[in-house]
Amino acid sequence: MAGAEGKYLGRWRSVETSRGGIGGVFRFDAAGKVRHSLAALVAAAYQLQGSVLTWGGNAAGIGWHPDGRMQLNFGKGVLEDYTRVGAKAEGIVGEWKGMRQMSGQSVPTTFVFREDGKSLMVVWLKTLVGKLNGNRAVLAGGKGYVVREEGEALVIQADGGDPHRYVRI
Repeated sequence: MAGAEGKYLGRWRSVETSRGGIGGVFRFDAAGKVRHSLAALVAAAYQLQGSVLTWGGNAAGIGWHPDGRMQLNFGKGVLEDYTRVGAKAEGIVGEWKGMRQMSGQSVPTTFVFREDGKSLMVVWLKTLVGKLNGNRAVLAGGKGYVVREEGEALVIQADGGDPHRYVRI
C-alpha cells in the first residue's frame, strides 16, 4: 500500500537524543512521501510573564508584530522572528516557524508551545526525502527503515540498526 496509513501520518520525533540534543524527526504524508530530518530537539518548560519568556531557564524578551509574528530578543542585538503555523490565535500557545543563527548560518527552527507549560524547539539540520510503502520507508540514497506501532509511539529501525522510539510532535 503506498502512502502513510492514518496511524503514521504527521510528524514524529525521537524520544532519545545524543548528549548534544541531536535526534531525528520523521514526517509521513498521505501521498506516501516520507522525510527524515536530523534535528536538534530541545524539550523545556516555559513561562510567559508580560514581555519576558523564560524558556528552559533562560529569559528572552518577547514582542508581537502587528501582523501577528512573534519576536524573541536574546539581547546583544540577537532578534528572531517567528510566524504562527495554522489558525490565528492569541498568545504563545501553538506552533511557530522561523530562522535561528547558528555558527554564522541561518537554520530553520520550529517552536511548539503547549497549554501545560511544556515546549519543544526543533532546529532542522538535514533532511532526506523518500517513499513509504506499507511499513517500509526508503530514503534518497537507498537507506531503508521498518516502521511499526508500539502503543502511542512508533518504533523505527534502520536496516541493520537498532530500533528507536518516536512520539508525535
